Amino acid sequence: MTDFFQNSFEHAPIGICHTAGDGAFLQVNRRFADMLGYTAESLCRRRLPEITHPEDVEADVNGTARLASGELDCYAVEKRLLCRDGSVLHGELSVSLSPPNHGGRRYFIIALTDRTVHCRETTRLRTALEEKDAQFRESYSRFKNVMQMLISLVRLKENAVAHGAVADALASIRNRIQALSLIHESLDREDPMSAIDLNACFSMIGSEALHAAGITDGRVRVRVDVPPFQLSFGDAQALVVIANELVTNAVFHAFPPGRKGEVTVRMRMSGGAAVTLTVSDNGSEIPESMDWRQDRGLGLRLVQTVAKTQFNGAVNLERGNGNHFSVEFKLPETSPAFQPRNN
Repeated sequence: MTDFFQNSFEHAPIGICHTAGDGAFLQVNRRFADMLGYTAESLCRRRLPEITHPEDVEADVNGTARLASGELDCYAVEKRLLCRDGSVLHGELSVSLSPPNHGGRRYFIIALTDRTVHCRETTRLRTALEEKDAQFRESYSRFKNVMQMLISLVRLKENAVAHGAVADALASIRNRIQALSLIHESLDREDPMSAIDLNACFSMIGSEALHAAGITDGRVRVRVDVPPFQLSFGDAQALVVIANELVTNAVFHAFPPGRKGEVTVRMRMSGGAAVTLTVSDNGSEIPESMDWRQDRGLGLRLVQTVAKTQFNGAVNLERGNGNHFSVEFKLPETSPAFQPRNN
């Protein structure tokens, strides 16, 4: 039986060794020696710390102490081991403690797995991801600059024309460009892979709408109640367009001069994939006689078009102490909203 286990040790397809408490090699199998470019005899004249990268020598001190105290049965640690030819082997060491032998001595049993190829591939992928991240940031930074240039050009044209329908149309175009630029501004400031802060975007939309309407005395407020949502860029951008149109519409038309009030933006998820975005105001109600779905203005038509094309969703209006627009839609199960998050 002893010969059987010795043969199994010598010819195992993975590297196995036994070490003393100070790291001295007691026994090394052929695979372990071959992986490092040594002979078994030469390794048994060395200690494990001697062939460990200096930065990794202390990596498993805590583990061996916990093994010795009986707190752990085994543990695994990643180390860089120095090969005989000077190269570095990235390895994973699985370590356990033997039972006492007849003399009461115990030794560490170590299995070595070569992770060099895996580490190289991980490094390559990490480098590629960093390059893509840099390209992503640069792309959106350039796009944001283009948006700002368009806003400036439209503003110049506004200043060049007299007040009236043309000036109002140009201001409306500028407002929509600014709303779209909010998403790119968010991506430029934050981690491009993280959730877009819709709460901040909607708050900025409210501020811009009040400023554009010339309401600076605080008589109308825009309140945003949106919990964190993990949405795709396309979905977030569509919601910003919808919220911009509804908030701007409320600020400009629901509060005639002197009237106080509030516009509220809410967003909720219920029933798994069901999402509702609501923009409410307590201002002047849209007349019952008005067919708002057929309104010739661009704003409400744009809301309905984006809701339908992006989400296959419906837009509804309820009247009662103001106007309450809601957009209901369902997110696909592939949406980031349903993916696990790292806390």
